[in-house]
Amino acid sequence: MGAIPFPDPPLCDGVVRLRRWHEQDAKVKAGWGGDADIVRWTGVPRGYTERAARAQAARNELERLEGRSIGLEIADAGSGGLLGACELRRPEPVDLQVMSVGYVLDPRARGRGVATGALALVAEWCVGVLSVQRLQALVHPDNVPSIRVLERAGFQREGLLRRYQPGKRGREDRLMYALLAGEIRRIPVEPPELAVRSGVV
Repeated sequence: MGAIPFPDPPLCDGVVRLRRWHEQDAKVKAGWGGDADIVRWTGVPRGYTERAARAQAARNELERLEGRSIGLEIADAGSGGLLGACELRRPEPVDLQVMSVGYVLDPRARGRGVATGALALVAEWCVGVLSVQRLQALVHPDNVPSIRVLERAGFQREGLLRRYQPGKRGREDRLMYALLAGEIRRIPVEPPELAVRSGVV
């Protein structure tokens, strides 16, 4: 199992771009430790620091070279500024046709269809380049914004996994969502100013 290649050229739909880590991303990511929603729903701890963000980026690169996962930064297609992050991970034991996806969005990027657009790009790339047949995601049943993102991107709910994994409040349930090759569709993403006016989450 070789390294997972970065998308070349970077994935872009004119609104968001999926790119490699940049050193300046550390400052933005450090701020995520002060956002209650990010701390609640993701592995980002309260009080996250730039040093911790750099260390995580180094771990991500090592896992990419080992073929276990790949981290992509969700950036503004024009400025390149960081809007969020996305991780694709192979299951254990490894099945090269299956990947799990997770994502986090900067508070300032919410309400613009950014996460939905990023998921659509990632799904097309996984199937077209990595030959993935199943892209799946686990989400807490109370994380309604994330559920909406998955459903808008075409993921289908497959079931409730009760007390599936340890969480910050004991063992927690997870919903399983999945998107299969052949179900992928292009998601129209509105320009940011239009998305805000139309109330897109």
